[in-house]
Amino acid sequence: MRTKLVFCPSNAVYALSIGNSQDHPPSESTGFLGLSNRRVSGACVQPRTLAMHDVHLSTSHIDSIPNELLVPIFKYVYAASCFDFTSPHDFCLEVQGFLPCTCSEERKVAYSWTRQRGNLLDPNLFPIFLLLVCHKWRSVTESISVFWTRIVIFIDSNPTPLPLVRSFFECSRDLPLDVTVMRHPQTYGESDANEYERCRAVIDIMIPHVSRCSTIKFDVIHSSSLPSVSRDFHGLASKLMELYLLYCTDDGMPSGPRSQVSLDQNQIDNPFSCPALTRIRLDGRNFAHACLELPSRMDSLENAERSSSKGLEISLTTFAPNSAIAKDLQYTLYDFLTFLGRLPHLRKLSLTNVIFPYNILPPPNELLTLSVSELELKDLSGGFFTMLSTMVNFDSLFEAFIENCVSQPCLFATASFGPKSMQANPYSYF
Repeated sequence: MRTKLVFCPSNAVYALSIGNSQDHPPSESTGFLGLSNRRVSGACVQPRTLAMHDVHLSTSHIDSIPNELLVPIFKYVYAASCFDFTSPHDFCLEVQGFLPCTCSEERKVAYSWTRQRGNLLDPNLFPIFLLLVCHKWRSVTESISVFWTRIVIFIDSNPTPLPLVRSFFECSRDLPLDVTVMRHPQTYGESDANEYERCRAVIDIMIPHVSRCSTIKFDVIHSSSLPSVSRDFHGLASKLMELYLLYCTDDGMPSGPRSQVSLDQNQIDNPFSCPALTRIRLDGRNFAHACLELPSRMDSLENAERSSSKGLEISLTTFAPNSAIAKDLQYTLYDFLTFLGRLPHLRKLSLTNVIFPYNILPPPNELLTLSVSELELKDLSGGFFTMLSTMVNFDSLFEAFIENCVSQPCLFATASFGPKSMQANPYSYF
């Protein structure tokens, strides 16, 4: 059976100042993908009818649709699936009859595209399903680089084919990327002995494109399946704002290439740097090894230019030193707190089930000062929690959330809080 599409001039095809088949950067007048940011005559978009027949319906085989029609339709569907088309005036419409509208005429018709968080597990996630329609649709889809800036890769027993993974990065050309490497939800309870190899294959494809990444997120079972910050990443990643390396089980092994026992020359000459980073969530081992092997990477966090409104969020999860791994024992709690104390824009610190060796203490009567406004501590051992609370002066703490760290929460009150934090709302216990 052959697939046909029926076009009717009475059905509006949204044109929205559409250009040709090439990519166009957004502008104030044309908006994202060349789609107009103005609402015309009270409608969301300006309808344009198809120039096929003026009266009668026309039918056409799916592979005969001209690119001049396919491209704007694809772009509009992409924008609708990834972005919200909103205006400041929308709020006035929601509260109409309760609050007066003070919007100017220009404000009422000023619309903008804002990125929305899509369901990455949706089988109809744009644009993958277009690749399956026909060769022509696949060719057109692959020619529009902006479609491939949101990359989702599965690494479970039903993995994304590696040729398709390569095409994701190639089709995106030089545009910024949001990369997610994950498993299907029902597979996280499995014992997957091949996860490491699948992840390594994806990491090898991704690494040359890290300089274009805005977000990198890995969510796997085993900690060793993650990329190593110190041994996999290198060079300047000026666009990288969020780095999430998440796992379910600490298998007690360092991440990264197992055949590589030390940094290669490229990583030494061109170390990893991410000055725009605002959110980092890592396993404790990855973080500790990066601090030991790549102090320049940590310098990039310390010297970064960040807006005070965003600041830096650091979250470390599940780490207990393995006596068989020398670097696990070399990075101490004192080293960690000293590093944090040098961060001028640290806004939030979160530690969950983490232990750094605390055999090295600061000089007597000396407290390490952390200028952090939000603190989350969860599942910390009593000894580690006690040492942390007695070594630190939180001079600007606004909120502290502490769960399952010690049997007597009042112990944390021995830590030093600055006047600002005490006046604001010092801490809460759950």
